[in-house]
Amino acid sequence: AETGIYVNDGKAAITDSLVSGNSIGVRVKGRDSSTAIEHCIIENNRSHGVDVYYAKVVLTSCTVSGNGGFGVWGNYYPQPTLERTRVTGNAEGGIYGRLYSGVVTAHESVVTGNGDADVVHLCDGDWDFSGCWWGAENTALLKRSDTANLDCIRDTLDGKGGGRVRVTGFLEAEPANCGARVEGALGLRRG
Repeated sequence: AETGIYVNDGKAAITDSLVSGNSIGVRVKGRDSSTAIEHCIIENNRSHGVDVYYAKVVLTSCTVSGNGGFGVWGNYYPQPTLERTRVTGNAEGGIYGRLYSGVVTAHESVVTGNGDADVVHLCDGDWDFSGCWWGAENTALLKRSDTANLDCIRDTLDGKGGGRVRVTGFLEAEPANCGARVEGALGLRRG
């Protein structure tokens, strides 16, 4: 399919789903659109896993991996929020946001091993990514307060973005019960 799940100017709740093999996994578009995605696996889509255009999306206990584009792509006032979500192994990068005052947050999430960067921040204002796991190598840099060499994040600190990604309170180990996984022939399981 062109898009696995498409929400246009509406509200939706997506739970316990596997979204795979599409051009785009989930697309949410429109100023009045908001979508809650919980306990889902969004993987192996040819382009982005989740595409947010001028909308709000909350991903809770999801796994977004192996997509050909970005795991989460936000454009034009994007407002994705990630809680206990795993964004790994996406070809172009992990989480991307551009144009105007996009508000992107992530907590207790794993954001590592994605394309050229795990986070690309090209919006105005700061993003709060406190309490996330960035992988062992990046955690070592964070422990030394060496954010200048933190290649996994592209933001205003290295001249490649509009605002700053705040990583205070970073996790020193991968959190338990983060993301979703397939268990058995048809079942999804948290963590």
